[in-house]
Amino acid sequence: MAEVVYLSVKDGTPARGYWDQAFIEDIFESLPSADRTVVVVPGAYQGDCVANINKELSKYRKVLAIVTSDEECKFPLHRLSHPDMLIYGQYGGALLNIPLGYTPQTRKELKRIGYVSKSTPWYFAGQINHSRRRLMAGVLNAYDADHNKFFPTAGFAQGAQPWHYFENMSRTCAVPCPPGNETQDSFRVYEALESGAVPIVDRFSAQGNGDYWSRLFPHAPFPVIDSYEQLPFAIEKAQSKSYRNTVFAWWIAEKMKWRQQFKEALGIREALTIVVPTSPIKSHPSTEIIDQTIASIRHHTMQDIIITIDGIRPEQEHLREAYEEYVSRLLWKCNFEYENVMPLVFKQHVHQSGMMKQALEYVKTPLVMYVEHDTPLVTDEQIDWAFISKTLLRADANVVRFHYEAFIPEEHKYLLVPDKNIPFLSATKQWSQRPHVARTDFYKEIMRFFSPESNCFIEDRIYGQCVEGNWDDWKLFIYTPPGSIKRSLNLDGRGGDVKYEKEQVW
Repeated sequence: MAEVVYLSVKDGTPARGYWDQAFIEDIFESLPSADRTVVVVPGAYQGDCVANINKELSKYRKVLAIVTSDEECKFPLHRLSHPDMLIYGQYGGALLNIPLGYTPQTRKELKRIGYVSKSTPWYFAGQINHSRRRLMAGVLNAYDADHNKFFPTAGFAQGAQPWHYFENMSRTCAVPCPPGNETQDSFRVYEALESGAVPIVDRFSAQGNGDYWSRLFPHAPFPVIDSYEQLPFAIEKAQSKSYRNTVFAWWIAEKMKWRQQFKEALGIREALTIVVPTSPIKSHPSTEIIDQTIASIRHHTMQDIIITIDGIRPEQEHLREAYEEYVSRLLWKCNFEYENVMPLVFKQHVHQSGMMKQALEYVKTPLVMYVEHDTPLVTDEQIDWAFISKTLLRADANVVRFHYEAFIPEEHKYLLVPDKNIPFLSATKQWSQRPHVARTDFYKEIMRFFSPESNCFIEDRIYGQCVEGNWDDWKLFIYTPPGSIKRSLNLDGRGGDVKYEKEQVW
């Protein structure tokens, strides 16, 4: 585990336990050990103790300092001193800023409640204590015809009990998120995001500042409004399940990107990222098939997974309602059940080729594994990951595929390249989209065979290139350990449906 130190040098000032540390605790919880120490400093109460803080920081060779709990941004960040230090802060007061995040009970309560279909158009419970919130209240009072969505409270954390508050959050589509007392940020924004709702945030703070969100989340898909007259339109937009899925997927991916950024800052280097594509099938909205596939991957490795979620092709329009519900359930699992999983949702149908090109932009590891959503790895046989990784990293192979059958069928043996074999690996000229591990740089190179407009199966394009090309340019292998070589399964997600060929573009 990464070393995380919560630092207080002031009597009577706790180092830990502040609400705005919950997001940070979650980010660093599962990170491996590193050569840089994370030091979390509650800043609002220790601005007059910087010399003592610097003395404590000097005990560590490399430091990643995070200053929290300083809503008014009064802590003198510029006075922190260390020969090898990165400094992050909240509330927009640092050169490197991180989100305020959710309260400590948020994820616990939402996970207890479980997945809930959205039935409430919007919900707000909170204090009305400055001009921007009063403007919002005027609109919400007029908009709440049923008087069951708007609940002004007497003060901070003086409203409903957490269990009741989060049950309402879990059912709602949109959450108006007015600014806090000092900045536009508030816990409510992230409570809404964690619940799969759409936060509607104010561009301006109570003091009139207006650039916070554009600096913190320049590509956020949730609404950033200039005037509360825009609030009803933003609430109406959030009634779309597809739009909510887009916002939820963005937030889960954003958290994964923060985790990746901190891994890089800490010098943590990992070898493998897994890409799992999914698309509409008859069994949706059930997640049973992809659940089994993710579980099989987790049996072998805890490395990061990217799930690419395709749009709907015209021939499958009749599956839209079930598929959008499937995506909602899948995103909930990405956020609360699966570990270290980043979803990428595509609004249009771009197929395997289009999704993989974008997924590779997020792959920062030297190796990538591709596992279709209905082709889990076997869990009753060993896979020598160290051997496979070593072989790929030294470029003796570019791709190692896991076989579906227990042996190579006679009719496929003509594709083998016997004089290129490596122990436990059989050289082949056959490309297959069955589960495989590849060099990331090689995968990026082969995507040159696909145009920017491509929307096709990867195998359909690459198979012929490998069979007709020079094997030394491809270096494809099948994992063939002694005994049965079966290392993948087929759950047949297509369920007998035809393979769509129409309008595929290379």
